[in-house]
Amino acid sequence: ATPTLVGHIIYEKFGRHLPLNRIGVELRRLGGDIRDVTRDRWLRWVARHLDLLLPALKTELFIERLLHTGRPSRRL
Repeated sequence: ATPTLVGHIIYEKFGRHLPLNRIGVELRRLGGDIRDVTRDRWLRWVARHLDLLLPALKTELFIERLLHTGRPSRRL
């Protein structure tokens, strides 16, 4: 798996809220055939590695005196 492909799957799953089977349908339509279990394994691998960054992220976030957590406005 390339970083671009894994990033695309992450975006589809968490950015667009698509289930893995729908992502599979889209990938097959584009010429790729990657099983649901394989995509799930990739997502778990990424989650384990990103989890290692969480303590550092929390430290950096809590150094700030003010955090803005609102959603950015959408422009049409």
